[in-house]
Amino acid sequence: MKSHNDSQIFTNEDLSKAENRVNVALFGLMPQDWFREWFLENLDLPLDSIVYPRTNVREMRPDLTVETLDGSTIAWIEVELGTNPGQLKDYCERYDESVKSVCGKRNDGGDLSLEQIRDFLSERIGSLPLQTEVNVRHLRKLIDEGLYGHSRSGGKRTGVQVSAEIRAHPLVAGLEDQLKNKLVFGTGRVGPGQLRADAMKGHEKDGFSLYGFSSVHDDGVAFLLNLSGGSQTMQFPTILHLEKYWPHNPVASKEYAALLNRMGLNINKDHDQWNAGSRHVDVVLPYLDDLAKCVLAFVDSD
Repeated sequence: MKSHNDSQIFTNEDLSKAENRVNVALFGLMPQDWFREWFLENLDLPLDSIVYPRTNVREMRPDLTVETLDGSTIAWIEVELGTNPGQLKDYCERYDESVKSVCGKRNDGGDLSLEQIRDFLSERIGSLPLQTEVNVRHLRKLIDEGLYGHSRSGGKRTGVQVSAEIRAHPLVAGLEDQLKNKLVFGTGRVGPGQLRADAMKGHEKDGFSLYGFSSVHDDGVAFLLNLSGGSQTMQFPTILHLEKYWPHNPVASKEYAALLNRMGLNINKDHDQWNAGSRHVDVVLPYLDDLAKCVLAFVDSD
């Protein structure tokens, strides 16, 4: 077995970025055999491999390297909260070894998804030593915050201003034009009849989340949709979420569900109080007018 030189191990992660926080926590679980072997098996890699963040090789640095016990590199792993096919293609062209992708959601097309990792970890909660369970909960929470903008376990998200680049995005610019003064860009509280747009901290340059005033939500607003500019995917809530925070407006919830169903997304799910799934922005854009009417219907009658 090879003893690794410290110079090979990358230690300068920028932890202000949500994706990097996930990577560090993911690496932190690799000493757990049950997790590392499941992770490697799902990437079709030898179960006795060593996984760690490697310093730059060939002027680039995929997130993780995979080595045999004698130190031979057999694969690279790139982890993304969304997708980055251009970068993945570049890695595949530069490296002789296999390049595996861990993308954010199941339908992002990766070899494995962070959603699958989160769900696997959730199954182990309650059967682990206390310290290990805390680490598992930590990674699971980081994945939820990175993918959806807040933790399903109730953690608070930190909102920041939407960037000028994202405000110029056709979807965001179109909503702004349709919603006019009903849409407030910022992080403060809004009143009845208003919608609020912000981005999650760590996604200042490529994020857009839309919330509507809700008289029953502790924060005064509830989630309606978000856009990840980097992956060009939009996330939507379940009908249970809509009915919970707009209980007096069942018509708006049904109309929103019907619209999303026309886009090929079923939000009438009972297994999750928040996440119904995602659609590529190109699928959503033709329905922009109807989408604006639907989100406005929640706040106009709240």
